[in-house]
Amino acid sequence: MSLQSTTIQTSQTSIEMETVKEIEKLMNKLAKFKLSLLKKTGLKLNDQEQRVLKLAKNKIKTINNNILNSKSLNNEEIETASKSGLIDSDQKYFWTEEWQTGMRESERDIKVGRVSQSYKSADELINYLDSLKYGN
Repeated sequence: MSLQSTTIQTSQTSIEMETVKEIEKLMNKLAKFKLSLLKKTGLKLNDQEQRVLKLAKNKIKTINNNILNSKSLNNEEIETASKSGLIDSDQKYFWTEEWQTGMRESERDIKVGRVSQSYKSADELINYLDSLKYGN
């Protein structure tokens, strides 16, 4: 790899990291907005659900701000956060330990530069993967 391509890769990774940070900020704003809607719509949570929701909000905030040092939501937190509208019901899997473990692993890979190059098309990516598989 030439010095120029290394510089490009590093620059690209920096841009990707900035994009991730912007997405995380938007996710935090969306969570706050959903909670404000929850208050306005009058969904009633019992005392236990309110305590669980508070724990879930704190964990989500930590995941969004510092995924490497975060804990996933447990099933009760996931269900309560979904019921309250804090997280979408079709996105519950994202907050599980299994999924968060993969996200932390990906974040570590990005931080140390274990990322692949960008591809302009799916065919270009498939050709690259075929070359790894078949040694072309």
